[in-house]
Amino acid sequence: MNRHAVGFAEIKTLDSEQRIIEGWASRVEVDRVGDIVESRGLQPPRGKVNLLLDHDHGRAVGIVEDLRSSDNGVRFRARLAKISQPGALKELVDDAWQMVVTGLRSAVSIGFKPLTDEPLPGGGRRFTKWEMLELSLVSVPACAGATIDTIKSLDRQLLLKAGPRLPVVRLTDEDYRRAGTTPPWRKRGVVRL
Repeated sequence: MNRHAVGFAEIKTLDSEQRIIEGWASRVEVDRVGDIVESRGLQPPRGKVNLLLDHDHGRAVGIVEDLRSSDNGVRFRARLAKISQPGALKELVDDAWQMVVTGLRSAVSIGFKPLTDEPLPGGGRRFTKWEMLELSLVSVPACAGATIDTIKSLDRQLLLKAGPRLPVVRLTDEDYRRAGTTPPWRKRGVVRL
C-alpha cells in the first residue's frame, strides 16, 4: 500500500540560474488525516526519486536531488527539468514551473511505501520506517509544516516581464487579520519579530 502526505509550500527566494526548489518534504506532526510520518524512519531510496505533478506517474517534471532526515523532518532539494525542444514535455514542465512560481502549486506531497507502522491512540498511524517513492507538487496541503522555502530560477520571459528585480513582500499579522485569517507562523506557535 502506498500513502501520500502533503505539505504547504512557501516561496521565499528566487534565483535566475536554476530551477531548484528546496524545503520540507515532511515534518514530524499529525497531518490532516491523523497520521505521523517519522522523519528518522526514512530509508535510503532504492533509485532516483521523481518529482511529479499531482502524484501522476505519467507527469514527471523533475528529479529529487537530495533528501536529508533530521529530528524536525525531511529536507529535500529537487530540480525541475528544462526542456529546449518544443512539444508536450516542454509545455508540461514549463507549466509546472509556472505553477510553483505563481503559487498555484504551493504544496508538496510525499508518495511513500510504509515499511513499519503503529496505531496512534486517537486514530491514524505512526509510520516509523518508510521508503519515499516520489515527491509531488500539489494544490491541497495536509501537513502544514512541510514548506518549500527556496525556489531558484525563473524563465527569462518571466524575469523580463517582472523587471530587473522582483519585490519581496512581507505580510504582517495585521495583513492577515484584515484578510480574516491566521498567519502561518501563528498556527505553528512561532513568534515573528
